[in-house]
Amino acid sequence: VREDSGFHKLEDLKGRRAVSYDKSALAGWLSAAYEIASKGFVPEKFFSSFHPTRYNLPSPLSYLARGSADVAILPTCEYERIIQNGQFMNVGFRVLDPRKSTLKCASSTNLYPDVVFSSFPKVEPDSAASITLSLLTMPEELMKSKWSIANDFRNVGQLFEKLKIGPYAKISLSPKELWDKYRTEILLSVMLLGCLIFHIVRVNSLVLKRTAELRMAINQRDEVAKIAKERLRRLNQIERKGMVSQMSSMIAHELKQPLSSVSNYVRGLRKYVNRQDSNDPIIHEAVNGIERGITRASNIVERVRGFAREQDKTEIRVISLKNVIEKAVASFEAYVSTSLKIKQNIPSDVKIEADPLAIELLIFNLLKNAAEAVEPLGTEGAVSVSLILSVGKAEIKVEDNGEKIAPEKLQRMQKALQETVKANGAGLGLGIVFAIAEKYGGTVSFEQKEPNGLQVTVAFDAVQPT
Repeated sequence: VREDSGFHKLEDLKGRRAVSYDKSALAGWLSAAYEIASKGFVPEKFFSSFHPTRYNLPSPLSYLARGSADVAILPTCEYERIIQNGQFMNVGFRVLDPRKSTLKCASSTNLYPDVVFSSFPKVEPDSAASITLSLLTMPEELMKSKWSIANDFRNVGQLFEKLKIGPYAKISLSPKELWDKYRTEILLSVMLLGCLIFHIVRVNSLVLKRTAELRMAINQRDEVAKIAKERLRRLNQIERKGMVSQMSSMIAHELKQPLSSVSNYVRGLRKYVNRQDSNDPIIHEAVNGIERGITRASNIVERVRGFAREQDKTEIRVISLKNVIEKAVASFEAYVSTSLKIKQNIPSDVKIEADPLAIELLIFNLLKNAAEAVEPLGTEGAVSVSLILSVGKAEIKVEDNGEKIAPEKLQRMQKALQETVKANGAGLGLGIVFAIAEKYGGTVSFEQKEPNGLQVTVAFDAVQPT
């Protein structure tokens, strides 16, 4: 740079004008570009302008001397040789940011080889050796320099790599060249891409299919739940009707006998009073009041019995026990709080005459009682329901592996004495089971299994096929 300039570091030259012999020479632009890139700048955008003289006159120092450039890039020792020849006596220059080196000349960059001698492969070895020997023995005064063996090109390699030139330059290939060079890689990439697209399409198709199946399953589940809920509502309604009917019958039956006894005593009392010719109006009024009360109570009893008979009115028709059992099991598994699965053994269908909901309620309660019996066993508990046609009888068998029942309790159950189930169950005892079975001509029996468990058998007259 000019000696009177204010430039002292490379960073001070950003946005300035530069001049050099050649833009592709190591001793010109390339050595400066490496230093600029090493400082973190973009070499192509560092100077506002760059002028290569291409080794024509005037020299780069002339541009610098007359102010046409702010910085001149010269080969090492070029500046000292020009000054030594007495040129530019009226202008002072200085080397920007000089570095220490083994040379007597100042340098601002890394040092790179100057002119390099090499030979083509077909040159005779003796000729190459002779020329090499001549160069190495050439007097220094002839060229003001000397030849030596080049053994370190690392700086050149670093410069090429940093500036992305030479072997590190980006190669622009035509489509054909690209195909010829990377044919295998392109084919593999296309195959992988095709497999990936196929996989994505297949996964999306499966997801759509599974989603549709899931929606269908959810809809079916909702429909089944709706049907089961409606069926359970009707079962509960039959339960309540059965309970009211049973309680009404029990109350009417239990009250009829004491009312008859009181009525007989009143009639005897009236005859006794008449024989005594008692005219006491209080006694006659008391007897009349008792008779009126007895008559009113009898009417109430008859009304209750009529209500019970009204509750028992159901539609009797030929039903499939197989369908009824399956519905009862489905209702049990859907609405009873247990993970117990009912094992079904229904090899053939059998038909009877009855109300389907009443029989479903009967089976539902037997399954619930069996589930409560095996509840302490946890996952070891087992309940099964089977249907057997035996000698014109349709036998529904519900079996569990619960603990043994005391003989006296089993005897009471066999005699159809009323035994209640848990409070959170169906709300009926075995009495309603007996009542439903008896209403449709059926029988209920119990059998203790070995080593554990109880089997309840409900038998109905089977409808003979026509």
